[in-house]
Amino acid sequence: MEKRKILIVDDDRDILEVMGIIMESEGYEVDLMSSGQQIFEHISTFHPDLIILDVMLGNMDGREICKKIKNTEDTLHIPIIMISASHNMADSVEKECKSDDFVSKPFDIVNFINKVELKLSA
Repeated sequence: MEKRKILIVDDDRDILEVMGIIMESEGYEVDLMSSGQQIFEHISTFHPDLIILDVMLGNMDGREICKKIKNTEDTLHIPIIMISASHNMADSVEKECKSDDFVSKPFDIVNFINKVELKLSA
């Protein structure tokens, strides 16, 4: 069986690396991006089954990227889990950009893995 693919986008390289290690240890194929620029090119070549996307990406807003993904015919089916250090963003992020879930940093690893597995099994 082919490995499920996860694209992780976060401008904090430490968090990016840790999430990549966690997802790879769970058996996923992972692609890491430290910026949202060229995300559509990445999506078209990597074909992720799920995207983990930080809300604040340096000079870019992850909510805008999420909105574009969810409003594009070729990518709207890809589940997106938004992540942020701001705990009070959960409701606004899910309503604003139609993300599929939200996880606040720092996150509980088991809870995070469970959310990923739930979205990939839907």
